[in-house]
Amino acid sequence: MKVNWFSPLPPAKTGIADYTARLLPVLSKHAEVILWTDQETWDPVLEEYATVKRLRSDSVPWRDVNAAAVTIYHIGNNRPFHGSIFEVSRKHPGIMVLHDVSLHIFVEHMFRLQWNNLDEYYCQMFEYYGDKGLRDAIMFSTIPNGVSFEHMSYQYPLTEFVLGNSTAAVVHTKSAFDLLQKKKKWPCTYIPLPYPGEEVETKFGKQKWTILPSQKCKLVIFGFIGYNRRLDAVLDTLGAFPRKDAFHLDMYGEIEDEHAVRNKIERLNLSKTVTFHGYASEADLNAALSQAHLAINLRYPTMGEASISQLKIWSHKLPSLVTPVGWYAHIPEGAAAFVRHDHEVEDIIRHLSAFLENPDSFRKMGEKGFEVLRIQHSPELYATTLLDFARKHASAGVERVLTDYLVDRASAELKSFADESVTDASIINVAKSIHSITAKIDF
Repeated sequence: MKVNWFSPLPPAKTGIADYTARLLPVLSKHAEVILWTDQETWDPVLEEYATVKRLRSDSVPWRDVNAAAVTIYHIGNNRPFHGSIFEVSRKHPGIMVLHDVSLHIFVEHMFRLQWNNLDEYYCQMFEYYGDKGLRDAIMFSTIPNGVSFEHMSYQYPLTEFVLGNSTAAVVHTKSAFDLLQKKKKWPCTYIPLPYPGEEVETKFGKQKWTILPSQKCKLVIFGFIGYNRRLDAVLDTLGAFPRKDAFHLDMYGEIEDEHAVRNKIERLNLSKTVTFHGYASEADLNAALSQAHLAINLRYPTMGEASISQLKIWSHKLPSLVTPVGWYAHIPEGAAAFVRHDHEVEDIIRHLSAFLENPDSFRKMGEKGFEVLRIQHSPELYATTLLDFARKHASAGVERVLTDYLVDRASAELKSFADESVTDASIINVAKSIHSITAKIDF
């Protein structure tokens, strides 16, 4: 089966690009994969497993796109990585893999920054959420701090808007699957996010858990460190922790507001406790994780995503602190330490104290996480499940999208006559006729 695969690709600084690179060797055993990207460069290793084609949303080679049996789009909340992909998905029906389920920020950025059309954003908010949604949208986009990022993400996810032209949906969390099942608009499946379960070599092995009094325990945060990664709470904890000199925090990745973070570190007298490393290559990040003792992977609010970062942490048998919301709330007991979003400083202090008292219990936590990774997140299982789902829903989904489109067009044309003879019954009869025609088309 020939598959169009629209996704960010390495070296793009996003976990979804890494997901594609890790899955591709397995995926290519079962399908002919065409990778589509708007990036100017990509890792040439990808071409050992797939054909890579450049994408321009304003000039799409539709003949090539239509040659595939199925098209799979990958959507997350970062507009620069997913904007062009989404634009193509609005013109060509396909299966959408949602790496985030709450997509309000992505949609607002598309209307404001990519399409320069906030009025249509307001129209969509009114259509899906009524007067209150419209009022909050206007405040959110025009008044600084008028409505919070968290409020908009939770109350108005706009997932249905993003999925509008999709033939089916794939999600990586059980809660997202349950949510979409209730909508009954798209065929949907839940597949746990894939990550290789081979043990990553650890530089110090078990001996690193014998921590000498003179040795600092290494904490690590990595990835894009935005507001929802709770860095403020982590820094507040380290600033207040009586034994903060026992820890050192290393941060890898881009920070949303680095200037403000650096100022806070100065205020809390943490300059010798925290080190910025910036973006790290895969090899450098693996080396850092192999030396770390405890990863901090807090997320609040969560956008409904499963965490590639968490899977990477588990691949190193590394214990971690997580916020028990969304996907993270279903992490098996003993595979991570929970930090409640409304008691962050209190819980982080409790876990850091417990780590100093009994680091071996945290080593066992990392080993439990590795077992979860190995059993539940197999790339082979993910690839075969995804392709089976794609085969099942590719043609049926296109039929549904085409039928909906023709019904909408016919309805608009009939109503434009503004004649009393055009009744709802007439429109229903036209819809039935369209469905009977499209059902006979060999997709």
